[in-house]
Amino acid sequence: MPIHMTSPRAGAAATLRLVLAASALLCGGCAELPVGEEIDLSAVELTVFSDPDSDFTTTELLDVDGQVLSFTTDSRIVWVDTSTAWTESRRGEWTTDGNVLRSDGYFTVAYGSLDGTFAGWITRTSTGNVCDFESDGEVLDINPTNEPIEQD
Repeated sequence: MPIHMTSPRAGAAATLRLVLAASALLCGGCAELPVGEEIDLSAVELTVFSDPDSDFTTTELLDVDGQVLSFTTDSRIVWVDTSTAWTESRRGEWTTDGNVLRSDGYFTVAYGSLDGTFAGWITRTSTGNVCDFESDGEVLDINPTNEPIEQD
């Protein structure tokens, strides 16, 4: 019977692959987007979102901290403060279909109040909790929170 030996280098590579796979699983619903680009907001058409239960419409959606994000009609998410736009995330393209955000439907717009402010909020579809968006000016990170929207 032949004996197979594994070199230390092969073992280290296998360990690295395992660590990277575990890190991806630990992130769970987190999504890190590719590097964005600055756009001229006055030169693009923004998607208008509508609350199905009222006459409220908006082009500006909020995250848990009240940061403003918009979507262009040509499928980009925009951090309004910096005019930085992204066309895709790690897991899907930034398309909109009514109040469904991203091609895989992972995010949606929920209408209601958080800390007394009525708005359209970007939420995880599975939980209805508001997301937290952070950006260093190039990369946009999306993190889950435990903050639900109060339905008015």
